[in-house]
Amino acid sequence: MSTKSSDKKSSVSIVESTDGQQDTFATQLFRKASRSKSESESIPSKQQLARRRSTFKGLATTIKSIVNMKFLVSGSYSLNLTQPTKPFVKMENTYRMDPDSSKAINSDQLYRVISETLEKRLKNEKYDAKSCGSLTCDLSTLIKQKVKRIEKPRYKYVCQVIAGQRCNQGMQVGSRCVWKPDTDTFQQVAYSNNDLFVVVTVFAVYFE
Repeated sequence: MSTKSSDKKSSVSIVESTDGQQDTFATQLFRKASRSKSESESIPSKQQLARRRSTFKGLATTIKSIVNMKFLVSGSYSLNLTQPTKPFVKMENTYRMDPDSSKAINSDQLYRVISETLEKRLKNEKYDAKSCGSLTCDLSTLIKQKVKRIEKPRYKYVCQVIAGQRCNQGMQVGSRCVWKPDTDTFQQVAYSNNDLFVVVTVFAVYFE
């Protein structure tokens, strides 16, 4: 049975069906709603995906750390077996307070080593404010290595390097030490090219 109601502006048609048709229509709606709900539940949200990723990432990190610890333990175990440490040998005291006359260091030897090193290293070097700090560190390490090749036993060396740009300026460098003048000595060398200047001071101290 169908009824129609009309109005001046619009007309609306209402259709009523039998009880069996209503049940069939409601069942179809319920099936569609349940299907859309199940589909929405089957698709994970962004938060769920983030949680799963973090969980898997943490699990992978844990497994990786366990494997690394296993390798470290096995490596240290094999290292102890294959490479035994040397036994500690305690040396007797020599009670020597001064070096032999032939083994005492000479300041002329220091001057020769420092001058040759600066000449080879800074012959074509130009001043750069950004790399000047690393240059002084490299020079200090290089000069100490060259001075140690003199092979004077029981001597300790301290190397100080000052570098700057050459602009016709004046500079004074001073130092003061407490030591034994019979065995300890120092040498200072100033070097300059067209763009920079370097002042190197090496202290040689006898270790009693």
